[in-house]
Amino acid sequence: NVFIGPHVVFTNDKYAPSEGNWRTMPPTIVYNGVSIGANATILSNLSIGENARVGAGSVVTKNVKGGSVVAGNPATTLKRSTDGV
Repeated sequence: NVFIGPHVVFTNDKYAPSEGNWRTMPPTIVYNGVSIGANATILSNLSIGENARVGAGSVVTKNVKGGSVVAGNPATTLKRSTDGV
């Protein structure tokens, strides 16, 4: 139950070239109900909380809390739901 718009990029390494160091890092986790707009870039080793929204063209450099709406470069929180929905 996740929407990922066209041309969204998930990176696997913050500090390329890594010579494979990314294999030992924790994965990026996208929780249920998330929507990621077109052309967004999600950096590695982050979590995007349940029912969060990522604006088109955003560059996500930090974890996104559930129920948040983030946008921009770097993405900042525009709105946050207190119940995570």
